[in-house]
Amino acid sequence: MAMIGEVESSGRNTEAISLRINTEKSAIWWRGTKMLRTAGHEGTLQIKEGYLLFMNDKLVGGKITADINTVSIGNSTSYDEETMQKLSNHLKRKEFNALQYPLAHFEITRVKYIGGDSLRVWGNMSIKGVTKNISIPAYIEKTDNNRKRFRTGFSLQRSHWNIGSDGNLLEKNLVDEDFTLRITLETAM
Repeated sequence: MAMIGEVESSGRNTEAISLRINTEKSAIWWRGTKMLRTAGHEGTLQIKEGYLLFMNDKLVGGKITADINTVSIGNSTSYDEETMQKLSNHLKRKEFNALQYPLAHFEITRVKYIGGDSLRVWGNMSIKGVTKNISIPAYIEKTDNNRKRFRTGFSLQRSHWNIGSDGNLLEKNLVDEDFTLRITLETAM
């Protein structure tokens, strides 16, 4: 654990503690649908790095960075391995333009405890060079080994981040506007 500066709280300075994200025990799952949710794909995206900030054992901030070059499709029993690799490469190159935008970020700007482990988290989501402030539901809990685990699931609109904006009219109309993310972050010792 490393101290990371001073944070103003109730009129007095309190030190925030930065806990590094264990990228091997953390994950991002995504799901995109098409044809009014009658079909779709899902897969994973690897977390490159990140941290969560705690003050008085409460989450107050943090940031995660995802590596867009790791986006992959992994659920399909309809496709062989070669086809799934082609679809994954299509997502990287065409939908997310990973060559120009290899990283995506989410930085927590505000946290409200709702009750127990339930939170409302606000933050800046940056994908393909576009940053928008979003609000998401989340949960924070301690694991058996006294680490912290952050969990959330939410939907985003592709057009807000220009995802799929380069496709032809048919592609744009086939793919549903919303896609879903589920994120689990576990801190390192």
